[in-house]
Amino acid sequence: MKHVFDIPASRPFLETLCGYALSEGDVARDIILLPTRRACRALCEVFAAMSPQSAAILPEIRPLGDVDEDGFAFLDYENNEAGNGLPPAIPAVERSLVLSALIREKSPEMPEGRAFELSGELARLIDTVQMEEKSFGALAGLVPESYSEYWGQTLEFLKIVTEFYPKILAERGYMDPVARKVALMGRQVEIWRRFPPAGRIIAAGSTGSLVPVRDMLAAISEMERGIVVLPGLDRFMSDVDFMAVGQNHPQYGLKNLLLKMGLGRADVPSIENYAKRPGIPSAKAREELASRIMLDSTARQNWQSLPPLAENVMDGISRLDLANDAEEVLAICAVMRDSCEKGLRAHLVTPSRRIAKSVASALRKWGLEVDDSAGVPASETGLGNYMLLALRAALEDFAPYPLLALLRHSFTRLGLERNSLDSAVDLLEKYVLRGSVGTRGLADIRGRIASLRHERPDRDFSALDDLLGRIDCAIAPLGEFLASDERFPLADILRAHIEFVENCAKGPGFDDCFAPNPGSRKENKRAPSEPSPSGTLYSGDMDSQVSDELRGLLGELENLRDDALGIGLMRASSYFDFISDRLFGMTIRTRSPGD
Repeated sequence: MKHVFDIPASRPFLETLCGYALSEGDVARDIILLPTRRACRALCEVFAAMSPQSAAILPEIRPLGDVDEDGFAFLDYENNEAGNGLPPAIPAVERSLVLSALIREKSPEMPEGRAFELSGELARLIDTVQMEEKSFGALAGLVPESYSEYWGQTLEFLKIVTEFYPKILAERGYMDPVARKVALMGRQVEIWRRFPPAGRIIAAGSTGSLVPVRDMLAAISEMERGIVVLPGLDRFMSDVDFMAVGQNHPQYGLKNLLLKMGLGRADVPSIENYAKRPGIPSAKAREELASRIMLDSTARQNWQSLPPLAENVMDGISRLDLANDAEEVLAICAVMRDSCEKGLRAHLVTPSRRIAKSVASALRKWGLEVDDSAGVPASETGLGNYMLLALRAALEDFAPYPLLALLRHSFTRLGLERNSLDSAVDLLEKYVLRGSVGTRGLADIRGRIASLRHERPDRDFSALDDLLGRIDCAIAPLGEFLASDERFPLADILRAHIEFVENCAKGPGFDDCFAPNPGSRKENKRAPSEPSPSGTLYSGDMDSQVSDELRGLLGELENLRDDALGIGLMRASSYFDFISDRLFGMTIRTRSPGD
């Protein structure tokens, strides 16, 4: 007998799941699998609130698809054989650099930065094939013979992933990360079958859209103490329409999961009365409305034969017709602020990341912190953006626009008080950069200053000499890499990049760091209570997370310093593509209390 249940979309999912788990037995020995880490943290809070005892032992709550080494050791505390015999996963940075090196070998004329960018696309292709449990073996027969000449060129390029990449993985003693996750999930299921855990295994909230997750859910449903809880199974569509839903329909994953389990919707009972919060009167009508909205236009059932919706289906729903995104953001902010002032919680669900970020930014100006569940790329945080801004200015040899953007940034101090820096930058912009279309580089700027001294002997330009000297001192760690076309260890370039950024952000009290003669610089003797040189950069929660990520990246690059393939080497001119890709790929989330 398969233990598969459903929680309707109109009921609070985690509260209902928690109430069900508590009412059906002792949860202390249970294992509960949820789709995301955030859901796991939220369920812990729900258990703490709903537990009948003031102190209780919680079940093991783990992310369903996040099967890293520690996760499996923690999940299967009675047996830790899941990872035995499997090679470790290749680190993400190393994989990108390996693929980039293979691309350059196939296409030597391709710029290094473009090769690294393309390596990300190849990595996503590999991940998709592995997660769908497919192979590259059938590539040759994918297109008609009339296109075989052009497809042959593509197949030759794709030998990178069909032949060379697997060979390098074997030589390095690694396994592809996604392939390893799939193998670990399969092994974990086998261990559970041979050594059933003492408690229940409850997998909840997943639609099984990925093949290995679907297989794991199907296996759990067949275990004696296994339970699968589905989210929001549509009960209103006809069987014909349900079986006809396509990939773009939200029920598509659930349809395939039920087919894998050999179940129909009638075989899946609902559990909906375990949450403490009462449902709203129009809840069921809302579910039916959502089902109608998502019906495919090609649905086989005649739309005209559908029964009318309940009269209360739109109760409590407001509609705003707005002219543009700016009005939409303002309206959303007003509604959310009003909810907060009434002591309510407000959630924004939008497909537009631009709208979400604009709303979060506007609410913060009102002192309202927003927990953005999607997170933001590190490149969009204060520190990440500043790192790219400073690097762009350095790569463009301090051309007027990137130079002014760097000097006007709130992080930049160059060892000066903000007022002193602003005064010097005002002088630079007004007398040197304004109208100087051809000015490029600090040498050109110094030349214009020398001319100005003859043209305007009444003006004192010593502040500009000091400012340019400070910029020279700040860029010094990175300058030797930028001035050469050689390939250097990426770890050294990243370390120099970070030092350059920290130099730009140093506040007053670090004059020794900006001494005109580098040999005269002395170690700054700061009192322990004084701010660190980089305190401005790393003071925010998200910026400190970016700092942690960069520290980890630096460690990975250090391990590749003497790599036999030379993948740890790069030209400074290509480094911008590398670091911008890494920062964009780092997802940073606001830490919730207790994280």
